[in-house]
Amino acid sequence: MEPENKYKAVYENIVKFQDFAYIPFYITTCVNSIARLRVTEKIGATLESKKSSDDIAAELHINPDYLYRTMHFLALNGFFVELPGNVFQHTQLSLTLTDPSVRDETLMMNSNIFNRSFETLSESIVSGVSMAPKAWGATDLWDAFGKDPKEETEFTLGMTAITTRTSPVLAELGNYSNYETICDLGGSQGILLAEILRQYPSVKSAINFDQAYVFENSKGQDRAITKNPRYSEHPGNFFESVPTADLYILKSILHDWTDEKSRLILNTIAKSCKPTSKVHIMEYVMDDGPKGNEAYVSMLDILLLQVCDGKERTKKQFEGIVGGTPFTIETILKPTLLHSQNIIVLKLK
Repeated sequence: MEPENKYKAVYENIVKFQDFAYIPFYITTCVNSIARLRVTEKIGATLESKKSSDDIAAELHINPDYLYRTMHFLALNGFFVELPGNVFQHTQLSLTLTDPSVRDETLMMNSNIFNRSFETLSESIVSGVSMAPKAWGATDLWDAFGKDPKEETEFTLGMTAITTRTSPVLAELGNYSNYETICDLGGSQGILLAEILRQYPSVKSAINFDQAYVFENSKGQDRAITKNPRYSEHPGNFFESVPTADLYILKSILHDWTDEKSRLILNTIAKSCKPTSKVHIMEYVMDDGPKGNEAYVSMLDILLLQVCDGKERTKKQFEGIVGGTPFTIETILKPTLLHSQNIIVLKLK
C-alpha cells in the first residue's frame, strides 16, 4: 500500500505548474498547424506585414473562427501581435516561420511519428529501452518511415533544412584545407561535402558513403554536387567496411547508436585508415558547447532516447566510446553559435 501523500499544493503554485506543464504543448501543436497550413506566409514577408485572420481563412479556404482562436492563443504567447479587427502582425518568431527551411524543420520536429513515439515515454523510462515501436506498430523508426512515405519525406526535408543551414559553419570550423580525400559517412544528399568543396579547392576527392537506397531515392533530383568531378558516391554499410580516406566525417551518426554500435563504427573506420587519417565526429557535446545550448541539446537527447534508443553525449561519454577503439581524442572544436554542433577530432593512437 502506497504511503499517504500529505502535501497539499497551494493555489498559486498550482497556477505556476499549469502554465509550465500545459501551455508549451499547445503552443507547439498550434505552431505546427500554422506551419502546415502556411498561415504565416499569407501575412507577408516583413515585420510590418499584417492581415486579418478572416482574410487569411478566405484565401486558404479554412474555418475563420477556428483560425482566429488559434492565432489569438499564439498571439497571447508572443508569436503574433494581435491588432483590432482580428488583424495579426508578424513578430520575429512568426516571420521566421515564413522561411521554407524553418517550416520544413518545424514539420519534422512535430511530425506524427515523433509525437506518437512519446505515447510510450513512461514505459521507456521504466524499461530503459525505447518503447516507441509499440506506439508506431513498427519494429523501429526506419520501419515506421517505411510504412508512411509522407512522414519519411517530411523527415528528409527537415534534415536537409538543418544540414543546409549548419554546413557552412561546420565546414569553416573543421578547416579542411590539409586533406585531399574526405569521406562523409552517412552523407545523404552530399550537402556538407558540397560546402566543403566550395570552401576548400585543395580537396581533391569528396566521397559520399551511404546506403544504396539513399542514392536510389536521390535519382532524378537536380543536385548540383553530382556534376562536380571531385565528388563521388559510394554505397555501403559502415558496420562492414568504408573507403580509404585522409579524413572521415560522422555528422549526427553516433547519437543514433548505442556505445557498443558506435565503437563498432569507429573500429570499422580504423581498418581503412591511413596512419595519418583523422575522424571528425560532428555532434553536440552536452557539457562543452556554447553557453545557452543546454536546454536545446537536452531536448534533442530526449527525442533520441525515445525514437531510436540514441543519445547526446558528454565529453566523458565520448571518451568512453573512443577509449575502446584504436583512436584517441586529439581535440574538441567548439562552435560559437547557439544550436551548432561540436567537432570531436580523432587520431590513431
